[in-house]
Amino acid sequence: MSAFLGMKYPDAIRVLTDGTAYDYETGTVGEIKNKAVCSSEAPFMVTGRGKSGAVDMVARDLARFADEHGVDMALLRAGAIGRKLKNDSGRGGRYAGRKPAPFDLLIVGWSQTEGPKLYSLSTLDVSPGFPPYELHDVGDIALGGPQPTDDQLFALYRRSGFVPGNPEFMAKCGADLFELMRRAPPELNIYGGKLEYTIGGHCQLTTITETGAVTETLRVWPDEVGKPINPFAEAGEVVPLLNARRAQQRAEKIEKRDRA
Repeated sequence: MSAFLGMKYPDAIRVLTDGTAYDYETGTVGEIKNKAVCSSEAPFMVTGRGKSGAVDMVARDLARFADEHGVDMALLRAGAIGRKLKNDSGRGGRYAGRKPAPFDLLIVGWSQTEGPKLYSLSTLDVSPGFPPYELHDVGDIALGGPQPTDDQLFALYRRSGFVPGNPEFMAKCGADLFELMRRAPPELNIYGGKLEYTIGGHCQLTTITETGAVTETLRVWPDEVGKPINPFAEAGEVVPLLNARRAQQRAEKIEKRDRA
């Protein structure tokens, strides 16, 4: 499902994205591209995870709308798109049994009336307290993707000297953070039920200020279109997905035990 991380700071919103459009039907990289879709006229961007075609269609629609009408109107349009998708999913006739493509959007803008804002819009019912098809204000941080362990994060903070609250954290540590996410236990393929690594291509940082959005590339990975992602290839390592799955199951058992 790929990955994104958005964080709000006093001077800007900063968003990390990878570059893989993953083909879940073949289990390979379908395309490597810039997944931060930005308005050329307004401080507004959209990125997402899930079905690539659906993410691109909605993201480009909203960015074009922001070009013409500004951030606040684009946010209203995002809410309207969610309601239409919900209505279509519940209709009969030629819509019967048809579900919208699975996706999870991060929508970021510097509102003319409310300042910097982060929103989510998803067709997936996977987050408690965040019903699908609704535009949700997610506060100061939004994360989509596999998460590193606490020990890995603390080691990153110690090694770099930066913590997430520092405005320089994303630029200084974003690529290393996404490297950890890229190597985390793989996610469940939403179509085929397989565990697969899906973060790849590159890591980019988009900075949204009151005046606009700018994207820069922090790291490039040697992933290839038409091939599965192997996040350990650079080190000459091969970690079977079966081992990763077992590690994930062990972690889940420990988490359940700790909660008991």
